[in-house]
Amino acid sequence: MKIDITGLTAADIINISRQINGGFCPSILRAFDHKKSNNKIFELMKKPSLYKSLKCDSGTFVLNMKGGLEKTDDYFVNYCNFVDEFKDHLDYYINFDAVFLGENAFPVNKGYQERMEAMGLEPVFVIHSLADYEIDYVIRKKPKLVAIASALLRNEKEFDKIIPVVDKLYANGILVHLLGCASYRRLTKAIKVWSCDASSYGRWASFNRMIYFSESVGKEIKLARSCCTRTGKPNKDYFRNPKMIPFLKEYEEFIKPLFSLDEVLDSHQALLHANAYHMYCLEKRITEMQKAQHIEFPEW
Repeated sequence: MKIDITGLTAADIINISRQINGGFCPSILRAFDHKKSNNKIFELMKKPSLYKSLKCDSGTFVLNMKGGLEKTDDYFVNYCNFVDEFKDHLDYYINFDAVFLGENAFPVNKGYQERMEAMGLEPVFVIHSLADYEIDYVIRKKPKLVAIASALLRNEKEFDKIIPVVDKLYANGILVHLLGCASYRRLTKAIKVWSCDASSYGRWASFNRMIYFSESVGKEIKLARSCCTRTGKPNKDYFRNPKMIPFLKEYEEFIKPLFSLDEVLDSHQALLHANAYHMYCLEKRITEMQKAQHIEFPEW
């Protein structure tokens, strides 16, 4: 499995790799920025030896979050021009999926997909509903890769619905990418997923949490760096709480190639990089699990 670590910069990769003597070569996803600079993408494209693969998201999620796509066609044209110019530097790029909900989502997004294809581009279509017509559309097209929107992965009940869809797409030779989902527990349920992307490493850092995979309990564990929340409530997962001490010892062993515990406690950047390293290690763990189950992909 590929876990694309969202938002890492070339400088981040160099810093982490330097800590572990070059043993860090992640898969990366970065979103196209319609409002600001895309210098971070350009920096990555100049240094392809730093990463295994580079995906570009269309940036429509951010546009929708910031009040909608009031200049939809301008944004679409800008994105297409960028992709057309730099497609040789990108392993995959996501369709301009402008509409996330409602009965118009499929025809509108399908329209953008087909307009990009008419330009000679090969965007990754994003599934926004599990309706038969949308899944059948993908299977008829038989693309190399299709993505499933993060809105379909928000909770356990919804996530469980995508598992038979992933299996069906896999059976038809179509690779599946999950947008915004890198939970070990969920990924091992939808084990035939080829790739996903994760910004959770940064989110946990913003919540002041260290994260790693515990061998002793077989799941991801979070450790709070502070004893209390911002409102003064005790953090039950505070790393010095007696019940967390065994996990703290495991965590110290996990981060030893990168940092000391004191460095992670004192530096937000060290915490961010340690959490990103966890995602990198999780990728290897799930890949080994897939191979043990004889799940085959044309590329790993």
